[in-house]
Amino acid sequence: MVQASFPIEIMHTQLPPVILIHGWGGSFEGTWVKQGWRDALEASGREVIGIDVRGHGRTPASHDPADYGDLASDVDAQLPDGPLDAVGFSLGGKLTLELASRNPTRFRRIVIGGLGDNIFAKELGSALADALERGLPAEDRAKMPVMAAYVDESPSDYKAIAAAIRRPHNPQADVSRLQAIQSGILLINGDKDTVADPDAGLRAALPRHEYLSLPGVDHFTMHHQASFRDAAVAYLNG
Repeated sequence: MVQASFPIEIMHTQLPPVILIHGWGGSFEGTWVKQGWRDALEASGREVIGIDVRGHGRTPASHDPADYGDLASDVDAQLPDGPLDAVGFSLGGKLTLELASRNPTRFRRIVIGGLGDNIFAKELGSALADALERGLPAEDRAKMPVMAAYVDESPSDYKAIAAAIRRPHNPQADVSRLQAIQSGILLINGDKDTVADPDAGLRAALPRHEYLSLPGVDHFTMHHQASFRDAAVAYLNG
């Protein structure tokens, strides 16, 4: 595991709540609670608000792709009023930036992990959706062991997260809308992350952002890394 170079400091000033938004196939419990994120943020003096994206975790498990047509608005409906900080991983990062694009001053600081130029492309995942709809049997697990282990971290319904992959409206990010965001942004990617690589286009589009590359870190175990967690906490509390 990569060690963090960012110290965690106990905060004595009033900062806004931190919203944690997981990626596709994850959940608040699997991505953030089990991996120590909630505890680390609360230990630093921050209020944490966990979000389960529609169809994930313990949310209602619709198997109709049409019910996942606007995931960003579904997340927005769970957020409190007032200023916020946010951490978004993978799909959660995409949704966070979409919300910030809609309201450029909504967030004070944002940390995005596991997201790159794929934000500008349509998501591909029909083979994975097929496997999930079959119940992810042993032969499919053998073909995608890392993905299977990632999905199994969270208490999600396989057919529901398959339906989320097949959602009919999956808008691609727009550079001009991203450039309107007023929040401070830290983008963190692992240098072994084949999902988020390349990320030069996203980095060029994000205003006033900082960037951190984590050596030896891949996509599906990135949220396990203390280096990712500690850098995010330090940035949000800085």
